[in-house]
Amino acid sequence: MILKDGRFQLKDEIYGVLKWLCLIALPALSVLISVVFKVWDIPYALQITTTINAVAVFIGALIGVSQISYNASQVAAATEDAEKK
Repeated sequence: MILKDGRFQLKDEIYGVLKWLCLIALPALSVLISVVFKVWDIPYALQITTTINAVAVFIGALIGVSQISYNASQVAAATEDAEKK
């Protein structure tokens, strides 16, 4: 996590891992648990999958904030470069 000018940005490696977790791993895990728990009659499937989905949404929010911050810094840098020329 990087704070630049009060903006929240993630390093590329962290961003990539969190994006993979949010878009692929956690939703897949949620579906797997939902199906397997129902087939084997294991309790608390709803509570567990809801928690996993909430974590995925939270990670998605972090990614979104980081992306907005990154885009704003890119625009600011391009504007500064254009003004110098």
